[in-house]
Amino acid sequence: MPVQIGSGGYYVFVATIFFLYWAVARVRLARLGVVLLANYVFCAQFGLFYIVLLPACSLADYLIGRGLMFFRNEGLRRVLVVLSITLNLALLVGSRHMPWLLYQRGMTAWDWVFPLGLSFYTLQALTYTLDLYRGDGQGTRSLLEHLAAVSFFPTLQAGPITRVVDLVKQLAAPPGLSSVDGGRAFFL
Repeated sequence: MPVQIGSGGYYVFVATIFFLYWAVARVRLARLGVVLLANYVFCAQFGLFYIVLLPACSLADYLIGRGLMFFRNEGLRRVLVVLSITLNLALLVGSRHMPWLLYQRGMTAWDWVFPLGLSFYTLQALTYTLDLYRGDGQGTRSLLEHLAAVSFFPTLQAGPITRVVDLVKQLAAPPGLSSVDGGRAFFL
């Protein structure tokens, strides 16, 4: 069943994730696991390539972010942020121009399509390292929090671009909703 935004499958998907999340909300690792699983299931519908691509890119930004949190040498920090910008923009440019490059080389059989909002992912991932570089936010030491925040499925296909440091804070904090508030949130 496709889970594209606006389809019936999407609403079933969101409702399922909502109730799974609500059921495990008191256990931090379980709720992060539900969010991350939802993110990757959503991405997998566009191709299994995303199940490799997004975690690999996210891991690179996580490690760069850890370096930005640890090192105080301005030159090294600048190298790390330039590395993050280069990797993310190479991903974006490569995904946009790969069909043309493959066509120029006579490779028309390989289906290289990126329907997922890779530009939203790339720019959202860049907010993390740029915020850490500028000191505008706190990073996370949790790889699971980072992966869940940077690949947050509601923002990947249609935006808006969100600051990963803000999502990390929200995912780290235990949910403070009552059952009544949760019911209202679900119907909204």
